[in-house]
Parts: sequence; C-alpha cells; structure tokens
Amino acid sequence: MGRIPAGADSFERRSTTHATDPGRREGERRLKYFRFVPAVILAAHGAAATPAFAQDVPGSDGEAGALLESGVRFTSVGERTEPLLVGFVMLTIGSRVALGGGGAILARSVDVGGDPIYPDRRLGFGYGGLTAEVVGPSPGSVVDLGLRVLVGAGNVDLTDNATGTRIESDNVFVVEPEVLVRRRLTSWLRVSVSSSFRFTSGVDRIDTDAVGNLESFAVGLGLSIGPL
Repeated sequence: MGRIPAGADSFERRSTTHATDPGRREGERRLKYFRFVPAVILAAHGAAATPAFAQDVPGSDGEAGALLESGVRFTSVGERTEPLLVGFVMLTIGSRVALGGGGAILARSVDVGGDPIYPDRRLGFGYGGLTAEVVGPSPGSVVDLGLRVLVGAGNVDLTDNATGTRIESDNVFVVEPEVLVRRRLTSWLRVSVSSSFRFTSGVDRIDTDAVGNLESFAVGLGLSIGPL
C-alpha cells in the first residue's frame, strides 16, 4: 500500500471545514439570487448618473436622470414575517415617469423546520425584474405619491443547514405592484414608506408545506437619491 503524501490529511480537513463553513454558504446563497436582477439595472445606472446630477431642479426641464433607491420591506415568507433587502435603479423620463429595474432578497435564511431526512432546513428567496413608476399628482413637491410595478422572476430553495446542501429549488414568476409616499429632505434626497403585494406563480417543484405561500403584502421604508 502506497504512503499518503505528507500534509494530505490536513488538506482534506481544511477542505471539509471550508465547504461547510456557514458564513461562506450564506454568502454564496445571496450571490446566487442576484443573477435574477437584470443587467439592465447597471447599464441604466452608468448611462444616466452623469446627466441626473447635473440638473439644478429635479424634473424641471424633462431631462433624463438616474433615480437610486434602497430600503427594507417586511413581508410574510415561510409563514413568518421576515425582512427583505430591496434596491432599484431607474431612469427618469421627464418629471413623472421612471423606468428601470430592481430586486429583493431575504436578509437572512428562514428556519422552516425539518423532516426525517433533513431535520434542519432553511428557506432562501430572492427575485428581481423590470420596473415602471408614475409619480403624481405634483412631482417635485415636498410630499409626492408614486405608483410602481415590478415584473420579473426569482428563486426559492431549501437547504440543509448542517451541510449547506441544497435540497430543493424552484424558479418563480413575480409581479409586484407598489404604492409609495415620499418626503423630500433635500433637492436630491427623499425618504419613503411603501405598501406592496407580491403575486407569484410557478412554484411546483419544491415542498410547498415548508415554503408556504410566497404571495404576501409588504410594508417598507426606503431612501432615494435623484430627480422625480
């Protein structure tokens, strides 16, 4: 029998530890979902950032500009109320319309219990898509109302928390209308509160008892920079 090369055993132990490190698994899980956020978001950001911040009065001359928004929503996922991290990049057209894209991802995986084979399962969920928004009735005022809709896709999966093994996974179609109320702090900075409802379809290849109903109301807080 041949001898095992020196250091092989320690290398195997390091590889095993590395593969099952919870922090690394969580990071890889989050990065996986961002493939559903359309690349057009980044393209719109790069193309529109310069003209947006060159304007003196937001929305006053009808020029295009970039509207950047991030925030958190609280919604029901896996039969529990959980936080979603959200982000949008949109190109404003005139003073009342914005087109672009955005997405959302669970801030943490959700414990959905186990079964005889996998006693500790975690639920992951994220989605992204194209967005359109209309602002009225008084764009550029101190307080304004926005109506936005997202149409896109996402992914939901179940993983074994002990090993990081993906047990089941399925793609999902998402439509999410949203109502926003924004309060202007400066000429380019606003805070917002929002209410939305997430419609989903196509979840049929995963344990629906564990996932629960992905359709849900959500309320959120946000911060936006740009015209409109």
